[in-house]
Amino acid sequence: MRIAVLFAAAIVCSAWSQEVQTLRVVCDPANELKGTVLLKEAKVSSWILKDIAGGPDLDLAFNDYVDIGLRLDKSSKNPVVLRYGTDRTPGSSQERLILIPDKDLKRDNKWHIYRLDLALERWWRGSLTDLQVDCQGATINMVKVGDEPGPDYVPEDANLPVTKYELHSKHFRFVWNAEKEKQGMNPKWAHGVLRNAEECWALYMKGFGMNEPCGKDKQGRKYLINFTCTESGYWAGGDRLNIDISGLTVDPPSWVIPHEFRHRCQFFSNTGEGGGPENMYESDPNYTRECWLWFYGPYYDPKGPKTSIEYTTLLNYCIPHSRTYYIDWPFMVYLYENPENLPGIGGQFWWKVWAGGKKGEYFWDTIQRLAPKIDRKDLLGYVARRRSFAFKHRAAKETSERTELRRRPDMPDWWQVPSEMAPMQAGYNIVEIVPDGKSVTVEFKGIANKARGADWRACLIAISETGEERYSKLWNKGKMAITLKPNERTLLMTVAATPDKMLRASFDDIESPYRTAPGKTRFPYMVKVTGGHPKESSPVVVGEMHKHPNGGGLVADTASVDQSAYVGPNAAVLGRAQVKGNARILDFATIKDTAQVLDNAVVSGHALVSGNSVVSENAKVRDFATVRNAKVNGFGRALEHAVVRDNALVTDHATAKGRSETWGEGGSLISGYGVIDGDYCGGQSVKTGFQYGHMPYEGNIWIAKRKSPMPMMLADIAFGEAGESFAPDRAGSSDALLGGLWSVVPGAIKLDGKGYTILDRQLFDVPQLLVSAKVKWDGGEANQVLFSFGESESNGFSFTPNDGTGKCRLTSVKNGKQTSINGPALPVGETVLVEVSPEGIWINSKLVSEGKIDVQPDQVLPANTNSALLHGYIGRDLAGKQPGFRGLIESVRFFATNRPVAVMAMPIVKKS
Repeated sequence: MRIAVLFAAAIVCSAWSQEVQTLRVVCDPANELKGTVLLKEAKVSSWILKDIAGGPDLDLAFNDYVDIGLRLDKSSKNPVVLRYGTDRTPGSSQERLILIPDKDLKRDNKWHIYRLDLALERWWRGSLTDLQVDCQGATINMVKVGDEPGPDYVPEDANLPVTKYELHSKHFRFVWNAEKEKQGMNPKWAHGVLRNAEECWALYMKGFGMNEPCGKDKQGRKYLINFTCTESGYWAGGDRLNIDISGLTVDPPSWVIPHEFRHRCQFFSNTGEGGGPENMYESDPNYTRECWLWFYGPYYDPKGPKTSIEYTTLLNYCIPHSRTYYIDWPFMVYLYENPENLPGIGGQFWWKVWAGGKKGEYFWDTIQRLAPKIDRKDLLGYVARRRSFAFKHRAAKETSERTELRRRPDMPDWWQVPSEMAPMQAGYNIVEIVPDGKSVTVEFKGIANKARGADWRACLIAISETGEERYSKLWNKGKMAITLKPNERTLLMTVAATPDKMLRASFDDIESPYRTAPGKTRFPYMVKVTGGHPKESSPVVVGEMHKHPNGGGLVADTASVDQSAYVGPNAAVLGRAQVKGNARILDFATIKDTAQVLDNAVVSGHALVSGNSVVSENAKVRDFATVRNAKVNGFGRALEHAVVRDNALVTDHATAKGRSETWGEGGSLISGYGVIDGDYCGGQSVKTGFQYGHMPYEGNIWIAKRKSPMPMMLADIAFGEAGESFAPDRAGSSDALLGGLWSVVPGAIKLDGKGYTILDRQLFDVPQLLVSAKVKWDGGEANQVLFSFGESESNGFSFTPNDGTGKCRLTSVKNGKQTSINGPALPVGETVLVEVSPEGIWINSKLVSEGKIDVQPDQVLPANTNSALLHGYIGRDLAGKQPGFRGLIESVRFFATNRPVAVMAMPIVKKS
């Protein structure tokens, strides 16, 4: 019979004490143990065997059990203690102590055999040298070490012939070859590899309860798992797993085996009809590897990291996603630890999801079916507020990315999430709020998207000086208030995207394109804060500093900044960085390390230029963009949350924006009119088109197909395809947010003077700009505004179809000084193409007025900060004082040029 699981050695990892059976005991086993007899027929109360010569090999899983014959009478009360030592850890130390508790021992004065399964004892490895059994109040007559009876595993050599370069353990057949032997592989190394593999087997099969991943021959005998190092790479296939010797370190054990062995187990999981959670085939082995690290890592690799956290900088993406499909496992940690004690989850729940999916069922729906008492939306809100790691297996340092909100220009009391940072389904943001006093109230409003069942779960988190966290209730609209305690200094808000239906989102950007896949839709929102405000970050400054005379910004004494350069009062130049010529460092930007900003380049916002980067000529790095060990020159731009790194070059009129990131030490080239945007991630050359997505191993195969619809195009706002909140950008991702009163008619949007759209701020931060609009004006009062952009009435551009004198007019104002270009008024009730720039006005591609406005668009913009109001509208003026546009608008296009480009056919796929 089996008795209760007993507490094992003092070294047991507390996090796994409920999940992993570190000691299994069978009393009076039916089958005889195969192995080495260390004591026979002696009847003693304390038994010690030291310095065993040629003791049993514990590494290959053939000696994972110990049988102890004991007789205890009714008067005995003490537990039985087993201590052991190996050639790796000699002596019977207290650290290697195993208890059979008093309450679980049979006290009938009869002989019983107790079989101890030590497969999950972390120091039960090497060769056994010392063994001690202390059974005071009892007698012992037998100690035996060996293998539990059962079927032998036989080699499978149909696809892998027998060779002299192989070694077997209980469950694995490890094979190398002459070439790998020249690289160092040998029987001793192979022995260590097999030990590490068998430890994975023990944890996965005995600790986690996974199915044995073994095939069978015609007689039903189980095969040894073929394990090779003869081919390149790390992979698991139908007939073997292969790990190149670069991934087969022994001491400390390789992290690769736990990942690839889980792949092998996936093939043999009881997956029912579903075949395992779709597109989670890499995150699942990484989660399993993390579990292996928690159990084994602190003992064999104490200097190694507690966990391999990467996900914390990509929190707003969906699960799975092309950028995160290897690292989507943190939410599985939440399912395991279940810090809210939610019904139906906890422990091995994720592997139940893996094994229990139904045919055609998305794994998010499997989670809801297997845990029906949990609201899946609330579950995602709970995951977000714990930030995936704010519990047992979390590194002490907070590394999760914060999202900074921006004031909405038409509603300045409200703060909105930047479009590229708005969460996708199951993604979330972490927003820091700076309290003005003790009480803070946050009013939440999601931006509607009924087609996707848009919904959210927000939560306020008060954090004390000692790190204790206190949570508000989850909410999705209206107000939530919190009163801070005296020792609570930090206030966070988490916002998870929780749509009504979770839709499939492949990591494959071909199957699930960034701009068209409903599963990758972003869910923007806005908040109004009373008693505080969203935090705006500023440079972190250390060391000896001085103020630059031109601008007053901080400059490290070790840095070099020309007198002609400008460093704004909140900007910083650190380390040995250089700022030369007429370069400008504005707002909260930081230049550090040995980076250089030269010529007429501008770095603004919260941008960071670091490493050995060079930003030169007329380049711009703004918003939250990062340039690290890379170059931006020409008229190249790095905007929004783009990361330009690894020797990349952004040049000509190219742009890196969205959450794009360049990869690869070879150096990406982003040139011509190319734009990397959204979730682009790669090391390819881009010369044209708006490029998204990441195809691992094979590169982004869409690059050759995604051509620029027109040279220099920044956006093509298609109002005929408008939804309830946005008009999509058919060329890129600069969708226009709809406001006020408007209606969609076939092929256009109709404005009645009270409707308008808010435009993406990056559309105006160019030295030259052409606005091209296809409209039908209804006429009416003079000075209606078709479009406007800028900081205020004193600094901006606007265009009216009729200024009251029978003229259309483009007006620029710089520091209150006004300049304009006039042309014939737009015809009433007639669809026309009007194109406007500081150099002229064109109607239906005919120049009707040529002028010269010296002010350029990027000269009228406000500071590039979160609180500054950058106005950019279609249908209204900057201050809301002039009449709004009345009529139909089919499309508005933006180009980084002052002259119209030739009209071209636009093979554009409709965007979501």
